[in-house]
Amino acid sequence: MAAATTCSPITSIVPVSWWNARPKWRSFSTTGRRVSSPARRISRTSRWSIAGARRRRAPGSSISRASPSGAKRSRWRAERSRAHGRRSRTSSMNLSGKVVVVTGAESGIGKAVALAASAAGADVVIAGIATEKLEDTAGEITRTGGRVVAVATDIRDAVAIARLFDAAEARFGRIDAAVANAGILGARKPIGEVTLADWQEVLAVNLTGTFNTVMEAARRLIAQGGGGSIIATGSSSALKPVTGLLPYVASKGGVHALMHALALELAPWRIRVNTLVPGTTATEATRAMPGYLDQVAQALPLGQVVEPEELARYVVFALSDAVPHLTGALLKLDSGRTL
Repeated sequence: MAAATTCSPITSIVPVSWWNARPKWRSFSTTGRRVSSPARRISRTSRWSIAGARRRRAPGSSISRASPSGAKRSRWRAERSRAHGRRSRTSSMNLSGKVVVVTGAESGIGKAVALAASAAGADVVIAGIATEKLEDTAGEITRTGGRVVAVATDIRDAVAIARLFDAAEARFGRIDAAVANAGILGARKPIGEVTLADWQEVLAVNLTGTFNTVMEAARRLIAQGGGGSIIATGSSSALKPVTGLLPYVASKGGVHALMHALALELAPWRIRVNTLVPGTTATEATRAMPGYLDQVAQALPLGQVVEPEELARYVVFALSDAVPHLTGALLKLDSGRTL
């Protein structure tokens, strides 16, 4: 009969004969790389299991030695979750060292995006046609310690767009991202009253102006190398139309298609292209319409309209390095309007 052997916690998991016969040396291959001994080939999971067995149970005892109490374990997990959440939020909202061009930055979504990008560490170049409001936006960024250049720009003019990007490169040396946000709603009219002039006015800004902006950004990013990101503002109305805004709906549908195709075209240069798809947003213009936002909110599944600041946080996240493979996406944030 074999002599009695007192089993340690380890030998209760690993066979005694193999454990005692294991090689105690470390060998090296002819290339000089270390070759692990069999004792080192235990998987990470197994090692954790062995260590856990050592900690949890003393030989001959059913009482846990190192396991914390339930309350203590819960507190530890909560603290760890909070710390991980802080790290994740910080990294996903970090644009430090990036230069971001934003059009339509005088008010509404564009202004919120410019402020949020600056708060995330980016240098910002803002464009718009309302000069005084544009300067107000620039002033807010400057007062918080950000760096900004404001350029009055009519996005319908390709030459003006080129000057905008020239100003960005002259001040900051490069660009990393562009947000083509500028657009107009146009006059709300019954279908029988829509004219060619109505159509051309809206498409000149919303579709041609967006084309001018994203194409100039694409050319600059390709020339620089190193990838980049381009976002254009579409609309939930392009996915779920509303009556009385035919030119607007068509123009935003064109923006969606433009950005979808551009994402494929620019992928070889690792330039990410996405479309922000907001629903009705609580901007200065919509707040000025008595009862309008309350009426819209009642029809939304979530019961609230979206604030520009929430959309801006979504844009900053999409521009950041936290999602390096996000491209060709419709970034919907519409309180469930398109469900």
